[in-house]
This record gives sequence, C-alpha cells and structure tokens, in this order.
Amino acid sequence: MHSAFKPTGAIGGAAILAALSCAIGVIDLSLRPLTLNLSAPSVPVEPVPQPTPSPARPAPRPAAPTNTPPVEPTAPADQLTRPSPAGHPRGEGFVTLEQARSLHQSGTASFIDARNPDEYASGSIPGAINMPPDAFLGGKIPDALFAISRDLPIVVYCGGGDCDASILVALKIRELGWKTAVVFEQGITGWKAAGLPVTGGGAP
Repeated sequence: MHSAFKPTGAIGGAAILAALSCAIGVIDLSLRPLTLNLSAPSVPVEPVPQPTPSPARPAPRPAAPTNTPPVEPTAPADQLTRPSPAGHPRGEGFVTLEQARSLHQSGTASFIDARNPDEYASGSIPGAINMPPDAFLGGKIPDALFAISRDLPIVVYCGGGDCDASILVALKIRELGWKTAVVFEQGITGWKAAGLPVTGGGAP
C-alpha cells in the first residue's frame, strides 16, 4: 500500500529537513530539564564619589602694623647731650667744679641759679641770673633768657647734692634752643666749700 503523499523535487527535500529538525529539537528539550535564571544580571556598581574634603585654610595673619613713626623717648634728666664744654664723669651735660670756676673767671659763660628766689637771695655765684623751674610754667619763657647768647656755654646750678632744679632748667633751656646749657652738679654748696666768691646774703 503506498502513501498518497509523495514529496518530490526540491520542495520535498526541504520539508523532510524541517521535519527532522523539529523532531531533534523536541527530543533535546525532553532530555534537558527546563531551568530559569531568576538572578539579576551581575552589573558592576560604580562607587558613589565621596566629596573631597577641602584643605584646611590657614588662620588669617594679623594685619601688618602701619608704618607709624617711632616714638622718641624722653631723655633722662641725668643724661644731657651735646653741651659744651665736656669732660664730666656723668656725661657731657655736666661740668666739674674746676670747669665751672674756669668758665666763670674767663667770663665766657652765663650762670643761672635755679633755686627759688629766697635761696638765691641768701648767696649766689657772682653774675648768676635767678631762673627757677617755676619761671617756665605755662609755656612761659623768662625775658632774661633772650639776653643770653645761644653760642656760649650756660652753666646752671642749684643747691647741689640731691637738687634737681638745675637739671630741669637746663633741659628746658635746651628745649628752647640754647643747646650749650650744662649743669654744675655740685651747686652753690660745692662752690662755697671751695672758697670761691659769692654775692648776696651778706657776703663780702
């Protein structure tokens, strides 16, 4: 008995191959178990970029001081400078007894008695002008000062010892422009002790 379906030619061969492929596929699936991969695909996760900490800022520097002019220190009372003449152990602003006597005898210096008027009246170096510190209060300038040369030495004295009136007056005179003012530190006490002449106070 013969089949009614007889494939012939190229079409019949292609049909046979397709039928064989389907049969092989069915057999392969029946032999291998059907599995499903439910796991998520392995995708590389990029790390979240962390913010880079900003570098620590240095503490602000203190503002640079402005160029203020230096403050000139006040000269100590016992350190007079640039007088004439010089040679005293304490500095050029002082003269010794011998220097004071020599200047007085030569008549090349003016003498100023810085004691108060009562003390001045009790006896002073001949020719000395009475000019205590009070004479300069309130910015006053004694009239007698303008009669003294700015070029010749001015010898200022007081009672000697711990008396500072001569130093104060000498500094003030220098401040006013008479740069040659010096201090006779031994004062009237040293002058009298040396037997040198005095005037006033009943002196001969």
